Amino acid sequence: MIAFDNANRTYRKTISGGNWTEWTELVSVESLEAKLTNLTWHFPTLLNEWVNYADSTKARYTKDATGTVFVEGAIAKGKIGFNIPAFVLPKGYRPSGAFQFVGVASQLGMSNTPQYHRLQVSVDGNVVIENCSNTVNPNEYISFGFSFKAT
Repeated sequence: MIAFDNANRTYRKTISGGNWTEWTELVSVESLEAKLTNLTWHFPTLLNEWVNYADSTKARYTKDATGTVFVEGAIAKGKIGFNIPAFVLPKGYRPSGAFQFVGVASQLGMSNTPQYHRLQVSVDGNVVIENCSNTVNPNEYISFGFSFKAT
């Protein structure tokens, strides 16, 4: 059985084992695309002397309809090291297990040699810049662009 409501949503009910199931909303391609692309971005509070590298690359995060969290941006000037968070992702935007991400870092002072950093995202939402290959200016530019499924 198919039904429609005043908001143009489509519902389905079927017979299973001789009994009717509950109504289930059917998702259209258009509504799914809207849920996946109409994202609300949030800007974390930066900690431990970190600042946004530039207005055009502010650290930010969002979550889509599938529960995938996206984190992107670039930060600078803060403290690097284990257990020193650059920012904290709130509940609902945290991974089920800690993971590491390797990203681009500033090459300033390193003879134009590409540089990288390693960060960790913990289950409590801490985003920690653990280390950087640039030993001259390690916190001049730290970029990130990663995603994961939230718990």
